This record gives sequence, C-alpha cells and structure tokens, in this order.
Amino acid sequence: MLDRITGKPVHEYIQLIGCFGVAAGLPWSKVPLSLAFVLLALNFFLRGDFADVVQNWKRKKALLFFIGFVAIELLSILWSQNKSQALSSIYINAPYYVTPLLIVAKPFSKRKQIQWIGLVFILACFVTSFINIGSYLHWWGNKVYDDFRGLSQFVSHVRYSLIIVLSAVFCLVWFIYKLPFRWFALPLLAWFLFYTYFAQVISGYIAFTACVFVISILYLYSVKSKFFRLAISVCFIGLFTFSVLWIYKMIQPVPEKVKVEDLPTHTLNGTAYWDPSADLWENGYPIYGCYCPEELEVAWNKISDINYQTGKVPTGDYVHNTLHRYMTSKGLCKDSAGVSKLSESDISNIEKGINSILVLEGGIKSRLYTISYQLQNASDPNGHSLLERLEYWKAATHIVKNKWLIGVGVGDIQDEFNSYYDTTNSKLIPENRHRAHQQYLTVIISSGVVAFAFFMLWWFAQVKVAWRLKSLTWLCFITISMGSFLTEDTLETQLGGTFVTFFFGLFIAHPKWFMKKQSTNKV
Repeated sequence: MLDRITGKPVHEYIQLIGCFGVAAGLPWSKVPLSLAFVLLALNFFLRGDFADVVQNWKRKKALLFFIGFVAIELLSILWSQNKSQALSSIYINAPYYVTPLLIVAKPFSKRKQIQWIGLVFILACFVTSFINIGSYLHWWGNKVYDDFRGLSQFVSHVRYSLIIVLSAVFCLVWFIYKLPFRWFALPLLAWFLFYTYFAQVISGYIAFTACVFVISILYLYSVKSKFFRLAISVCFIGLFTFSVLWIYKMIQPVPEKVKVEDLPTHTLNGTAYWDPSADLWENGYPIYGCYCPEELEVAWNKISDINYQTGKVPTGDYVHNTLHRYMTSKGLCKDSAGVSKLSESDISNIEKGINSILVLEGGIKSRLYTISYQLQNASDPNGHSLLERLEYWKAATHIVKNKWLIGVGVGDIQDEFNSYYDTTNSKLIPENRHRAHQQYLTVIISSGVVAFAFFMLWWFAQVKVAWRLKSLTWLCFITISMGSFLTEDTLETQLGGTFVTFFFGLFIAHPKWFMKKQSTNKV
C-alpha cells in the first residue's frame, strides 16, 4: 500500500528496520525484540499482496513443515486441561510462530540488505560481550557475581552462548567470502571464540564443536585429492578421539593423594578432628579429613567480615561450606593452623564464593571439573545443573512412554512434571522441579509423535537445501540449533524461539545469498 502511494519501496525499508531490531535485540533485550516484531507484523498487514505471500510460503518446503508443526501444537490446546497455561504459552511463543512467515512473505531484493543485518547482529554481540567481560573483570563498576551464569548481563547465558557462536560463524564467513573490510572479521572472530571459552557454558561448547565439525566436513568435501582427503580425515578423527579421551580423563575423580588411616586425629592445639570416614573427596583430599569446625570458626572470624556461621557468599551458599571445600582442595587442614596458611587472594576467593582452586583454572577445564564433582557427589541433585537435568530427562522419558501419541497438550507440560515429581518423591526441591530441558522430548510431551515428525522434517528439509548449496553459515546455524535442543527447551522462551525462527526465516527466504558466489534467489 505505502509503495503505491509513495512510489518507493517503503515496505522493504520497514522490513529492513524491523530485522535490524531483531538482530540487535537478540543479544541485548526482549524490548527491541517485541517492538521489532510489532513493526514487522504491521508492515505485513499494510503491504497486502496476500496472494503473492501465500505463493512465497508454498514454495518453501521447510516452512510448510514448520507450519504443520506449529498447527499441531496450537491444536493441542483442545486436549490441554490447563487452558490458561496453554493460552499463556501460546502468547509467549507467538513471535517465534510468526517471525519466519513475516520474513518469507516478501524476501529482500538486494543481497547487501542481508549483509547489513548480519553486521548489525555482529556489532550488537560484540558490544554486549565486551560489556559483560569488562564488568566481570571489574574494568568498570563493582558488580558482585554469584557465578559464571551472571556473566551474561542482558539475556540468558545459555541462549547468549548460542548467539555468540553464530556471530563467530558470521565473522568467519565474512573473512573467507572476502566481503568488504574482511580484515575486521578476524579480531572479532578471535574475540567471540575467547568469550565462548571464558563463559564456561556447556551449550556454547557444544555449539562450537558442532560448527567445527560442519566446517571440517565442508572443507573435506572440497578437497579433490583422495590422498589429502584421507590424510585430513585421519587427522580429524585423531583430534576428535584425543578430545573425547581428554574430556573423559578430566571428569574422572582426582586420584586420592592421602590415605584416611594416615591422617592425624588431633590439631596442633590438641583438639580432636571429626571422623574422616565419610566418602566425600575434593581434589584428592577427604572433605572431612583434618576437620575441626571449632578452631576453623574462631580463626576465620578473625580474618574476615563474613561471619562463619551465618554469613553467605555471592553464590548463596554459607561461607563455612565454601571455606571447607576450598581449604580441602588446597590440601590444608581445616583448623586454625590451616587458616593461617591462607593468602589474601585465597581469602578473597572464598568470600567471592569460589569453592575450589580447580575452578580458578577457568575455561572448559573449570567447567569439566564442576561436572566431575557433580558426578562424584550425586546423592543430592539440587543446585547441580547436570544432576538436575538427569532428573528432568528421567521424568520426561516416563511421560513420553505414557503420552507419546498426542501428548498432554501445550498447557499441561509443567503439571505433568509436577505430578511425576510428587508421585515419585523426587529429591528435587519445589523450586528446582522444572520441565524437560530437552526440546525433542518437550515436543513429544506437548503435542505427540505427529508433531515431532513435522518438527524433525522442518530441520531435515533445511539440511537438504543447505547441503546442496554447501552453505556454511546455514549448516552451522542448523547444528547450533539442533545441538541446543539436546540440553535445552530452546523454543520455549521468547529469546530462544525468536533466535531460531528469525535466522531460519532469513535462510529459507534467501538461501543462495548465504553462498560464496552471487546467485539468484530461486530454490
């Protein structure tokens, strides 16, 4: 309508501004996402030409499978008992339901428009990640962090890790496709890789690994020489095997460095230690070995303003628990003599909530250590992300076995989980009794096996087109998304759902514009 009135492509300009808002809002805030969604929706209805819109939709097989999946999920409201929750869920998911339809309705006419959207996305990711790192390292401000999850100040740390990895992929493509100012891409790529390592988010590590796999496969496919192809394959398999063995080694218990029977029974002051027979270990030392809480309390209160009995560290744990584990990890006796050996940096670490010197190594080694500790002390899943997920997946598997055909309905998912936790007397405390944290299981639980079939066809149809075009960016996006579904309900949040469907819409509407060479827009 506005195009006819003005004689200029006004609607395309509005569409571009709306996409800028989504690209900038994904790593920043839900507010620009919501405003951009409203702008895109208004532009859709004002533009009209709905006959052409329907034809554009019908030409995209992956989009049709997506529509089928969404249609069944909406239909599941009919058999949901909790109608209010069903409607609330649909309201939250509305942007991700509609976003790809709005983008595919009228694709952009110029390749540069897609490149500008990618650049806005990269810059927004760089600015937010720089603020995150600077605040965490106290380059400015004095914010106190409870753990690494607080590193992402603007959006969920899990979703943000996926966004950062995709930004790194965009930078790589920017460089290898020789787009303008390509040398700016290398420092940005290095920064995003550093952030992924520093953030210690498992979803980010999975996304990065998946992208490395995709890039390796595409490169291997481009090599013509059978000898070099074999050599590269052997190197890749060797590197993969080494990585798996290294990770396996890292999560194994640290070998015992002392024998319980050889430990002293009294402190230097003659006070008796606790019985060290409890089977809990930290960095090769028994947690209850050489443990004298009476001396520990007096000595700690002399060097810290955080009270031993009642004080808490930023993680929410009591300081005496953190002190106990930290001293054990250093091999110190938990008594007055052991406290005297703590340095000023040790005291500062404890007051910050750092409970082991192994955590100080940072990056993936630190994250693997926390996983190892959880696996070794699995009696109580609360407060341990991996153990909690194992409980969620156990509950989800039970529900799927009983409700696999049509699911429980989009509104009854949490109610079904709550019922399982209650009937099985789950160890999870009420505030930790969540849903599956696994998108594939959630789809079946919500809407049944037919919806799951459409869901998988939605992704397989993308893989088919992306592989035929050898589109590195698109294939990496697919692996990032599908990898995240293994450990998260990515589509069940506004940010996660919008991230997936926004880029899905861009890729499916302009498939050949994400290739190295300029091509037509028909597929």
